[in-house]
Amino acid sequence: MNHWHKTVMKWECHLGLETDIPVTDWRDPAKKLVHTIHELTATSLPDREVKVEVGVRRVCISPTTERETILARLSEGMERFRKTRTGLECQRICVHDGGQFSAVFTIEFRLENGEKFCDVAIEAVREIFKSLGVQDDDGYYLADFEHSRETFIRLDDAWIPFARWLRMTHRLPIWCTADIRSQARCG
Repeated sequence: MNHWHKTVMKWECHLGLETDIPVTDWRDPAKKLVHTIHELTATSLPDREVKVEVGVRRVCISPTTERETILARLSEGMERFRKTRTGLECQRICVHDGGQFSAVFTIEFRLENGEKFCDVAIEAVREIFKSLGVQDDDGYYLADFEHSRETFIRLDDAWIPFARWLRMTHRLPIWCTADIRSQARCG
């Protein structure tokens, strides 16, 4: 039976972690406003792939207008990160619209040589903080994450939650309220 343990690490940054990337198009440039990170999640995917999503806002009300600058900094940071790890292959860094209030930057890479997801995720986020100028000398922001894990079973060409597979195996209804709670926890 082919299985995958989906692990999600989500950093607490709802109030916004300040970067050193200035807001250049604000109506009052004297305020010296900076971009903030408002969401940061690392997710393990099948086949030892990893996806890190970084949501960035300018001020606290609208999407960033500095996408190219942020993308360049993340690319440089992930290149430095890759060089410190043997076999880590960064596959893609891109930006997509995160809705009305955020631009979301997605970093995807594959783990090699027995690296462990949680260790690599923490070090990748440390490099993201460094690349975007987040001041975290004592490591408090880096330590402020939640961890969740869910097991999936491969059935034909799809991944299904382990609980659903158990229900199917025992001829029980395959969808129930526990699935909704599980989805809310694991994203």
